[in-house]
Amino acid sequence: MPPKKQPAKPALDPSFSATKPISAWNRPIKLDAKGLFGALAKGALHGFTGQWTELGGDGVDALGALGLDSRDASQLSWLLLRRALVAAMGELVRESLPEIEEPEKDLSDLTGRLDQALDEAEVAIDRSLFDRPRNLPLLGVVQAPFAEWLEAYGLKPPAAAAVAQRLPSYFVVALHAEWRRHPGVYEPIQQAVDTPFTRAAERERAWAAYAARLDRQVDEPMFGESFGLRQVYVPLRAFYVEEPARDKLSAGRSTDIERTGSREARRVAVRMEEEIDAWIAKADKQDRYRVLSGGPGSGKSSFLRMYAARAAQDQRIRVLFIPLHQLNVAGSLVAAVGDYVRHADLLPGNPLDPDSGEERLLLLLDGLDELSMQGRIGAEVARDFVREVLKHAEIKNQDRCRLLVLFSGREPVVQASESEFRERRQVLHALPYYIEKAQRQGGIWKSGAEILAEDQRPSWWEAYGRASGRGYTTLPAELKRDDLDEITTQPLLNYLVALSCDRGKLRFTDELNLNDIYRDLLEAVHERGYEQKRSLAPDLKLLEFRRVLEEIALATWHGTGRTTSVAEIQDHCERSGMAGLLHRFEAGAKAGVTRVLTAFYFRQFGQTTGGDPTFEFTHKSFREYLTAIRIIDLLELMQEEMGRRQQWLGGGGWDEAEALKRWAEICGPTRMDRELWVFIAREVKKRGPEVAGVWQTMLCGLISFMLRHGMPMESLKPRPSYHEEARQARNAEEALLAVLNACAETTRLLSRIEWPHGDGDRSDRTAFGAWLKSLQGQRVVVANVLALDCLSFLDLSGQALHFADLLGARLNNADLRDAGLQMTNLMRANLGQANLVGADLEGANLEQANLKWTNLERANLRQANLESANLEGANLEQTNLERANLVGADLERANLERANGFYKRHRR
Repeated sequence: MPPKKQPAKPALDPSFSATKPISAWNRPIKLDAKGLFGALAKGALHGFTGQWTELGGDGVDALGALGLDSRDASQLSWLLLRRALVAAMGELVRESLPEIEEPEKDLSDLTGRLDQALDEAEVAIDRSLFDRPRNLPLLGVVQAPFAEWLEAYGLKPPAAAAVAQRLPSYFVVALHAEWRRHPGVYEPIQQAVDTPFTRAAERERAWAAYAARLDRQVDEPMFGESFGLRQVYVPLRAFYVEEPARDKLSAGRSTDIERTGSREARRVAVRMEEEIDAWIAKADKQDRYRVLSGGPGSGKSSFLRMYAARAAQDQRIRVLFIPLHQLNVAGSLVAAVGDYVRHADLLPGNPLDPDSGEERLLLLLDGLDELSMQGRIGAEVARDFVREVLKHAEIKNQDRCRLLVLFSGREPVVQASESEFRERRQVLHALPYYIEKAQRQGGIWKSGAEILAEDQRPSWWEAYGRASGRGYTTLPAELKRDDLDEITTQPLLNYLVALSCDRGKLRFTDELNLNDIYRDLLEAVHERGYEQKRSLAPDLKLLEFRRVLEEIALATWHGTGRTTSVAEIQDHCERSGMAGLLHRFEAGAKAGVTRVLTAFYFRQFGQTTGGDPTFEFTHKSFREYLTAIRIIDLLELMQEEMGRRQQWLGGGGWDEAEALKRWAEICGPTRMDRELWVFIAREVKKRGPEVAGVWQTMLCGLISFMLRHGMPMESLKPRPSYHEEARQARNAEEALLAVLNACAETTRLLSRIEWPHGDGDRSDRTAFGAWLKSLQGQRVVVANVLALDCLSFLDLSGQALHFADLLGARLNNADLRDAGLQMTNLMRANLGQANLVGADLEGANLEQANLKWTNLERANLRQANLESANLEGANLEQTNLERANLVGADLERANLERANGFYKRHRR
């Protein structure tokens, strides 16, 4: 007997359409009377008591109890939508808890009325749900009552509207998450459709879920606000350099708009999104990468996030966005990417796998400057990483264009890798919101005048005013000042200024800087968290609150630079005698008073291999600010304790060895970089010349003691290995020099270090040179170590620096009288206003050096290379210029009286 013919499984084609009133959706699911907004109210109440739960799972554990036909694809589709919608709205409410207030009256009438309005609305779902869930008409129906519900719970109307506008991207992520949690429940839908959400297989579904995740990221709240990046984003502009003739070292990659790099270099302004679109569309297998370079807060990461979200939705090319501080670069690139997508639960496979990877992929690598590896400087790690990525792309693209890479990074790290970035248009430099007229005129720009002329600040402030409800339509009048342009033209600084402007307590003077803004915002967070919240959390005074955050920042700096773990924070606080403060801080966090802080500055990010939760700073510059004030706190403590020691004749306080041990504990584990030094220098300047002078004298004495006796690394507990001691000692010594320089830049006085004695009673002429070599090590990239940027105002008179590598060193205002500088490389060094009277510079390379107003009286510049050097106003009286190369040198207003060899060679 032939077997019975089985009925074919239904296929979800255009006929699959469920057009019902929402009440019809609710009835078979047997929801309680309060419905959707009742469930939200319940979740909000849990949030107020610290017991927030996932709303999407409420009341849906048993299909039979819901009255659902477990094989009906249409009914299950409505169930899927409801769960995802409640979960998405619940997540938005959870993020808004710091601003939500528990209502004083019963809102059951409101929730009932809103649910009834949804019941009466008719919404259709069809196949478009699976192709474009973000465009589901249901979301438009829900947004208005959702905003009204948020207003009832204390959100101001603009904030409520901004939260509701973020619902679509949150819904799509929740939709995919719900399917992954209960794949068996929704199997009938999968049978009715070729595949859910897309028409391809499981791989396509995973990429669709990842695209939804990228889209949601740009809607996540910024700094505890009710809106996300998408609502205030202003398109980024950039420029690239066209250079017919390459400069020997920089290849014209100067990012200072006021400099031209090489004489032939011309700049071309572009709209960043259009430039990247055209590059991708060209699909040239030889043109494999682009680099977005810019300073801190210039909009690099924001652009990559916005572009990733848009490109993933467009589906022209697969997109993988990786914040590089989350990537382990110790192994191979393929392995590192595979570990990243697996641990972050992004995709089921490795997109770079040579056997099963993607056919065409755009790899967005954000933050070259945040790559780090113990014992190696960031620029070196970044250069090696770039080299490996480009090599992999070259192999991948042998027959056709399969892999395109877009890097981003801060300027020094990009410049250090410039040997890898050789082709035209490959390095794009981020432009600020506004370029003043003097900077966009002249010969350095080849094209893009209409792009440069646009002031983007009014557009940003209008978007911010709309999203925040604060009513701005353009840049506020009090900020329309030339002296504030440096702040209002940079994306991050401009946004932080807006927050401080709303607060109304910060004076917008010409001395305003990022330190002031972060200080003001930190005070605002403390007020909102401890002074205005009615909670049972133990009170923390502002200074105590700040000190805990400083220790968190210090733990992060000693770790990866962006993330730290709870265990590391506890260890730092215990060693600093702050365990009690940390416990009170944690109690406040549990009571909810620091939710605004975590939304504002850092967030939980994953776990260590041992399961310890880790936290990530959302803005690296905030970690740098907190670390800087922690180092300033240590300076103040050192001054106090060493003063007590002197006062009590050795009976109390700290001696030099103890002070240096404390310094090594803070500044030894990680190298100080230029960005951190800038924050420290601003804090020193804020203290004024008198305080800075006291610190300058103290640091000179400590350096002198260290050069005679060494850093007391043997006193560290636990004591590191010999190799680790040497590494940390080097870092601590460089930090001493850097902070000394920050003090000297404020006092404008010479730092007079007592150099160790050599044979006899005379100071050792090689002491400084030997110390500098130990700090500098062997150069492997063009970028300098921080020490070479911190030599201004230093008394180096009589020191022997023959054959030294001082390329690009900052020696302005230094005392180099009678110094030995034979054959020294001072190319591009800044020696402005330095004292080089009687110095021996025979054969030295001073090409493109700044010698403006420098005193070179009686100096020996025989056979020195001064090509293209700036000697404006320099004193060259009785200087030996025999056989010196002065081609292209600027000698305007220079004093050449009785200079030997100049008039003999240059007379007409």
